[in-house]
Amino acid sequence: MHGLTSSKEDYMKTVYELTCHEKYACITDVAARMEVTKASASRAVSELEQLGLVMRGENRRVGLTAEGREEAYRVINRFETLRLFFYEVLQMDGGDSEKEACKLEHLLSEESFLKMQLMLDSERT
Repeated sequence: MHGLTSSKEDYMKTVYELTCHEKYACITDVAARMEVTKASASRAVSELEQLGLVMRGENRRVGLTAEGREEAYRVINRFETLRLFFYEVLQMDGGDSEKEACKLEHLLSEESFLKMQLMLDSERT
């Protein structure tokens, strides 16, 4: 784990989502998805590249390194677990559960997250 800021985690998720079907994504697409300027997206991606999480490919398109893919998966898994916890355990509306998960995914301690995950797993069995 790299101790990324919530913003960097969001960039990781975005690059992951954009590269699910192709190896690389355009900075323009990252910026559009994040609703930021191309310059802001380029700066953030460069910082992730320095951490070894993102790589530049042909035409300066971006993709995730193996380590970056693992990190992005961890962030996405955390979001999905929280979303499902709110939806299935707390029986919140789908849209509300997604909004709450998005707010808390970066703030919740690892210990609290693991306990929520255990509770969710026990609800399913």
